[in-house]
Amino acid sequence: MKFKLLIFSIIFPLITYSQKVVRVIDGDTYDIMINSNIVRVRMYGIDCPEKKQDYGLNAKSFAESMLLNKDVKLDISSKDLYGRSICKLYLGDIYFNKLMIDSGYAWHYAKYSKDKYLAASMNIARLNKIGLWSKSGYIEPEKFRNKK
Repeated sequence: MKFKLLIFSIIFPLITYSQKVVRVIDGDTYDIMINSNIVRVRMYGIDCPEKKQDYGLNAKSFAESMLLNKDVKLDISSKDLYGRSICKLYLGDIYFNKLMIDSGYAWHYAKYSKDKYLAASMNIARLNKIGLWSKSGYIEPEKFRNKK
């Protein structure tokens, strides 16, 4: 396993510059062209509603409007169980993972992230009833997935 991680870190350096988003799968998962290869990435520290959930299509549309065919910077930290690269994504100087939370399209995914800034952003969006927080009784995406 350590050998795989070493190879992964050689192929994908920690910061990868000027990579193009070629497809938005949903609010937190994208296909990105890296060195002529399409790599599926999952946003670190956030969880967006599923497409069949309220705000799921809104999250996807917002991400598409901001990212599709744009050059982004990635900070890839690991891979998940599905082989997706876990990353922090930057659109210029904007930390896009945080923007998804600030805009009310994502939760801080506390199960996998202890990032205090993402947690604080979610609390602010919730207090201000932004996006998905404008409704009460909203179910977290992970709980929604587990119901199926």
